[in-house]
Amino acid sequence: FFLLSSSFQTMLRLLQLHIRHPAGPLASSRRFLAAPPVNSKPEKPDQPVAKSPLSVAPQQGQGDGSTPEQNDPSQKSGWPYVKAVIQAFGRSVKLLYRDVKSASALKKKLRANSGDFLKLTWREYYLVKQTPRDLRRCLPVVLLFCVPTLGNFAPFLGLMFPRRLLSRQFWSPSQATKFAQQEWEERSCNYREVVEKLITHAENVSTTDSDFLYSDFVKLARKHLTTNTAVDLQSLVKFAPLFVAGELNLEEMPRDNLLVMCDAVGVYDVVPDWLLALFPRSLLRDKLRSTVREVYESDKLLQRESVNVLSDVELRTVCLARGIDINLPTDELRTRLAAWISFSTERTVRHLPSLIVHSMVLSNVNKTT
Repeated sequence: FFLLSSSFQTMLRLLQLHIRHPAGPLASSRRFLAAPPVNSKPEKPDQPVAKSPLSVAPQQGQGDGSTPEQNDPSQKSGWPYVKAVIQAFGRSVKLLYRDVKSASALKKKLRANSGDFLKLTWREYYLVKQTPRDLRRCLPVVLLFCVPTLGNFAPFLGLMFPRRLLSRQFWSPSQATKFAQQEWEERSCNYREVVEKLITHAENVSTTDSDFLYSDFVKLARKHLTTNTAVDLQSLVKFAPLFVAGELNLEEMPRDNLLVMCDAVGVYDVVPDWLLALFPRSLLRDKLRSTVREVYESDKLLQRESVNVLSDVELRTVCLARGIDINLPTDELRTRLAAWISFSTERTVRHLPSLIVHSMVLSNVNKTT
């Protein structure tokens, strides 16, 4: 009883604060799952495709005979507003549950085919890989939502920190775009440090046997830093031997290099830096390997299906995972993604996680000066 009464009083205080100060911590909730303007036209994909797994929050006013204005939380206040937010949160939970069921069925399909990922389409593969991450991100809030009475407070907790506590099923289109931009900024600001640490390590470990190759690689990396020019991906293929059994292999990388590589790739995007610094070296290496393996398998599927099947939202999501600047025009993104796929599926490159991660950085010109 004490817990219930305290929680209820806390929610009332939050609502009172929000009413008195609209720009307060719950201000973003007025945009939560808001329907698009009535006159806006939805984006059309390049060609008819199956429903994308990169789904965002369900649009209100569909299938229940009501108009978008009637279901839009931002058009309400007081208790109707609170009720609308809770209902919208519940619809997003159902959407997450639908993705979990679909991913579970696809995993059974994978097991039936001895784990052959080529039996899936790209969208199916993405759903299988992304759904567990969605669950880990929002599981605490979803579990709280399932608790009677206390569950009414879960949406407001998630609305305070939507990027950290809610998954893509709960985001509005504008939030999804904003969060992708924030993630790109956070990742790309580590790119210069990745190259600097790589150069330092390469200079320290160069040996007489491969001195010439090391020297060429260091010159290439230094030119990237000083001129801020992108390195052609195909020119990196000849340096693959340095990453196979040489000192630039993931096994030989110093801990500091592994940490900044994880930040640049975003493998632990919800883990604070102080906690990530406590992770064992083996865990960092394994996570980088699994991330690169997922990129390779996804690239193989896109190589089979073509990058033109991707919608704009999917295209930017895929490019973000490969270190490609998502602010570029759509046509240039498709061109750069096609070049990346050609590089990452090379026989001499595809199983070298250290080379793949550093290639993401060296092939980019952003945030390196």
